[in-house]
Amino acid sequence: MDTSESDSYTRRGLLRAGAGAATVAAVTTGTASAQGEVYGDHFSNTGNFDGTTADATGQDEVLVQVGAGGNGANQAFGPPAVAIDPGTTVVWEWTGQGGPHNVVHWTDADPERDTELFNSQGAGHEGVAVPDAGTTFEWTFEEAGSFYPYVCTPHRALGMKGAIVVGADNAQTELVEYALGSGRMETAPVWGGAFAFGLVSIVGVAAYRALVDGEE
Repeated sequence: MDTSESDSYTRRGLLRAGAGAATVAAVTTGTASAQGEVYGDHFSNTGNFDGTTADATGQDEVLVQVGAGGNGANQAFGPPAVAIDPGTTVVWEWTGQGGPHNVVHWTDADPERDTELFNSQGAGHEGVAVPDAGTTFEWTFEEAGSFYPYVCTPHRALGMKGAIVVGADNAQTELVEYALGSGRMETAPVWGGAFAFGLVSIVGVAAYRALVDGEE
């Protein structure tokens, strides 16, 4: 085999190696994208949603943080998705971080309801989003159903979204142990991207060295 043929084969090997690494990167990205496909794409851009639902069934009252860490700042609900029993009261408590927030039932993403059921701004908050730590808003969910999507309207575009699932059987993801403020932070996609980039780099360097050695 002459030098040109050898060069051709090694370059093909380099391309194959790069394609394989790119596939790994695509799988990593695809996993993150799949997390947005549950709950009607409600969480498609929610940075602290890790694709699971916190199981708070068996509790009469459940606490959710408003202004938890996530979405580039303290602009998240924690945990973002919670499963409860019918008759459970959810209490949202403001952390005082991330600016003014509210809790609003988002009927645009609700598969079963077109009437707003709960809105913290209509519950003694003088019709405005509030920033103060220790502020609370509560709502009792009486009936089992699909899920109740909600948002912070000032930060909805940034991914500050949540969902209350009434009845564990209605959860569209894996159920995990409830923990206040739980949910993936933005470091997860960063590390995932870094891993994919590093893998591509390593494979690329190895293939390049093989190419150089074959030309010597």
